[in-house]
Amino acid sequence: MDDELLARLAAESEIRQLVGRYCDAVNRRDAEAAGALFAADAEIAIADFPPITGAEAIREGMRETFAAHE
Repeated sequence: MDDELLARLAAESEIRQLVGRYCDAVNRRDAEAAGALFAADAEIAIADFPPITGAEAIREGMRETFAAHE
């Protein structure tokens, strides 16, 4: 295998692991763990809701969502 292919496979593996950690945190309703996966300047857009910008705002949005659906 060449270096480019190995780098691509490594990147794909890291992305799958990140998605797995996110799904696990959401399933556990752990806003802190899920929010920690986002960069400080991240933006998330879900369905018809307005985008949320910033890791702390994303964490807070998750906290509110999880609390509203207990």
